[in-house]
Amino acid sequence: MTRRRSEKVSGRALARVAREMDLAVCLRLGKGELKTGGRQKPSILADALEAVVGAIYLDAGYAQCAEVVESWLWKGTEDNLADILAEDYKSQLQHELQRRGKRPPAYRVKSESGPEHDKLFKVELHHGGQVLGTGSGKSKKEAEQAAARESILALRMEKTRPSPQKP
Repeated sequence: MTRRRSEKVSGRALARVAREMDLAVCLRLGKGELKTGGRQKPSILADALEAVVGAIYLDAGYAQCAEVVESWLWKGTEDNLADILAEDYKSQLQHELQRRGKRPPAYRVKSESGPEHDKLFKVELHHGGQVLGTGSGKSKKEAEQAAARESILALRMEKTRPSPQKP
């Protein structure tokens, strides 16, 4: 239940709700953000939804705000939760490593390139003294997710690889 609740209020989930509400058309953005697709950036959409929630709370109080927010976040729970969890490779990897009795991985930013408004991050995922995966993305979080996804695939390949046979 805790994991389900945390996924429902994650930035990804809040951005999804903001998209469903078409909240992006209500945003006033600067020229730079408009040029770089700011209306579709998950972090901006999630922040905008949080601002709406704050306004509802201030205007109508906690009980009314909670009712409205729950209706937004919990509708279609099973389908949306499955989609969110399927894309959360960092949590999947951590769960798999814990299941195997291993330590959590470490993420290291290897490089940043591009202008401030359009950065590309490259991240390595280290575990057990080796690089288990690499990934890149427009944010550190996105790059970490990509590295975790690659690491999960590597672990699965390792699991299905036949053991070397003794002569």
